[in-house]
Amino acid sequence: MVIGARTKWLLKGAVAIALLGWLLARVDLQSLRRLISGQPLAGLLAAFLLQWAVIVVATAKWQLLLPGQGFVRLFRLNMAAQFYALVFPGQVAAEAVKAYQLGRGRIDAQTIATSVLFDKVTSLIALLALGLAGALTTELSIGRTLKSALLALFLVGIAALLALRFQSIEAIAVRTVADAGKRFSKAQRLFGQLALVIRAWADYSSRPLPLWGSLVVGIVQQMLHIAIVVVLAGDLNLEIGLLEWCWIFTLVSIAAFLPISLAGAGVREGTFVGLLALFGIPGEQALALSLTLFALQVLLGLIGGAMELGRFAAAR
Repeated sequence: MVIGARTKWLLKGAVAIALLGWLLARVDLQSLRRLISGQPLAGLLAAFLLQWAVIVVATAKWQLLLPGQGFVRLFRLNMAAQFYALVFPGQVAAEAVKAYQLGRGRIDAQTIATSVLFDKVTSLIALLALGLAGALTTELSIGRTLKSALLALFLVGIAALLALRFQSIEAIAVRTVADAGKRFSKAQRLFGQLALVIRAWADYSSRPLPLWGSLVVGIVQQMLHIAIVVVLAGDLNLEIGLLEWCWIFTLVSIAAFLPISLAGAGVREGTFVGLLALFGIPGEQALALSLTLFALQVLLGLIGGAMELGRFAAAR
């Protein structure tokens, strides 16, 4: 049975509402309201400005892979992705929209699609590196399991990133795809495009600037994300060390990326509540932090949506 896009959207919306409802039912709503409304405006403004810094750094990172593209255009597409991540069922869909809009009608569309995927993978590896650094210092009982899990994910990511830089592996991958195209003639065009993606990935991973530049800038990008959390956590009196926030944010980000709710709503909040409970943090404080982060994400997404509407209106 094939589930349509609208049905997926409704199902994920229902999951988000159910999870949020369950979490809200388990906390003191008056205390939660006081925590959220009592946050100083200066901290919220600082977090919002840091969000813009994240988009600027993310755009610079993407431009390393597509030096022929203008910064402003890539920035606009990254802002649009903030909007589509809110309304589409799954964050991957927002990245697909970026690739489609930039690559539509171009002969190098596969390279552009590869740049989006390569950018996402290097950002994930950077996130795992920071999470692993934090996990190595934690004294919590889950530390050993945490280190092993994050190290395994990090090594898998590195292997996926670097495998195709070896010509023998690239040749095997291209040949396998070509054979599949011959076997399934109706999908031959698709397999042909996949072969171009493999070659583009091999090119990115074999050149120092796209590879190491993406990883280094990706670490800066993730550190800015963590800085947003630290700023808001400080205003909520959450006394947790910076390195602890590294692995907490990593696990929350991985959980929110799972395609089971809209924009990670409910999943992100539940993960924050569960992880911060390990430090004795009440659910109200954890929820206040997560809901504030979500509100800032929605605000940025709405701005991205307004920019998209402006673009559509100008194109008419």
